[in-house]
Amino acid sequence: MPNPRDGNSNTRSDPVPEKDGTQPPERLMTVMDVAHYLGISRDSVFALLRTGELKSVLIRKRGRRITREQLDQYLADLQRQH
Repeated sequence: MPNPRDGNSNTRSDPVPEKDGTQPPERLMTVMDVAHYLGISRDSVFALLRTGELKSVLIRKRGRRITREQLDQYLADLQRQH
């Protein structure tokens, strides 16, 4: 692991684990990544995508991906509702 004292400003720190010990989602997440992170089923994530509550991007043959920003927006919208 790089030493921050060596003057190298391009070092990347490791992500801080979530409370359950998992790593935070990457910038682009699969439907399964989001399902696991939210603790819901894959079908529930697809339902959120279908209704437009959760946004995604289509990446050619790789399918749907959800950005961290889109997930954060969905969670912020949920908080505003309650």
